[in-house]
Amino acid sequence: MIYINGSGCISAQKTFDGSFPEEIIAPEGYILPVVAPPYKEYISPAMIRRMGAGVKNGVVASAIALKEAGSPELDAIITGTGVGCIKDSENFLMAILENQEAFLTPTAFIQSTHNTVGAQIALGLGCKAYNFSYVNGAISFESALVDARLQLLNGEARTILVGGVDEKADFTYRLFALAGLIKTGEDSPGASYSEGASFFVLETGKKEQSYAQLKDVQVMNRLEPEATGHGLLQFLQRTGTPVEAIDAVVIGKNDDTQFQDYYPALLSEFPAGIPVVHYKHLSGEYNTASAFGFGLAAGILKKQQLPEAVLLSGETRPGYRNILLYNQYRGLDHSFILLSGC
Repeated sequence: MIYINGSGCISAQKTFDGSFPEEIIAPEGYILPVVAPPYKEYISPAMIRRMGAGVKNGVVASAIALKEAGSPELDAIITGTGVGCIKDSENFLMAILENQEAFLTPTAFIQSTHNTVGAQIALGLGCKAYNFSYVNGAISFESALVDARLQLLNGEARTILVGGVDEKADFTYRLFALAGLIKTGEDSPGASYSEGASFFVLETGKKEQSYAQLKDVQVMNRLEPEATGHGLLQFLQRTGTPVEAIDAVVIGKNDDTQFQDYYPALLSEFPAGIPVVHYKHLSGEYNTASAFGFGLAAGILKKQQLPEAVLLSGETRPGYRNILLYNQYRGLDHSFILLSGC
């Protein structure tokens, strides 16, 4: 079995203290800023100045997760990211233009790669174990989960730090808005965007602080809306879980009016009144926002409570045993995740 024994999340809400916030921060505009944690408690001031937002948030989120899990020795660090350290990429490219390709410092280039977050976490821990980064669009975090799950089930590892992290960058997000990915007005296409980092410690052994069990993960690139229900049933069948055993459904529904046909098709397979949870109105959209939903679902199973702020429809239940997570981004990169209580 695979247990979630630690969790750390940096997001547009105050989640860095390990609890779902009682006071929800309402978004202003269509790009949500991250609620910054106390970076100096985790990173030396000299290092902070050289780190981009994604690296800082990833280091802090991983540190919180590891501390909660009892600071175990890691057999692997696996990171999912969609755009990587895009801000440093922008800085390096702007320096090329402004300096006419001369007198360039390599710092921004070195820190612009997608594996910078995982590498910085390993350097801080002195960890020389397996370290891999997945860059697979909106299933980057799920791809990291698949890798971690296979290693744990095959006995290749006992403790793995896995997470998803993305950062925003002004120029890139302006391009996203021009392409219709980010909303520019109430009636415009696109979604509200943000950034964030969520890390989890997955282990084969159960601990007192264990959140939940990771039962299965499945990803697929393409799926027609009318086939979503069939895809769900196939996924549950391979896990040996009947639809009636699902106590809540967590969906990655954002505020883009497009590509919403998948959710009714999925939910039609469940009994009426099942609690349906959404979270992107709090976290914003980004490639690894599903990691925020993963942490939310794990927290519901641990505390056996469903926060009112995330209940989209249905009625809360006195207890939760199995939670299904489904996410898709603009009709592509579909994922199913099943979590169960310990």
